[in-house]
Amino acid sequence: MRDPDADADAGSCMCKYVKHLRICYVCQNESTVLISERLCPPAKRSGVFGSCDDGIASGRNRTQYQCWQCKDNVMRISQAARELTRA
Repeated sequence: MRDPDADADAGSCMCKYVKHLRICYVCQNESTVLISERLCPPAKRSGVFGSCDDGIASGRNRTQYQCWQCKDNVMRISQAARELTRA
């Protein structure tokens, strides 16, 4: 699967803030891990983020994971199931 942000960066002359998110695939809880800066070619040459004339864009990079609360719930359910099968 191709990254849509990568395609947008290829022909773009605009600096970009990218928000890196973790999204729990069980409860859909979303948390921000990092916000990074991607410099366009003119800004790379000057060394200053957002120094180009086109302005600043934003994007998202999503990663699925299982949050600690959902992991804990799964552990409790599986432990209860083991106890029921022993009885």
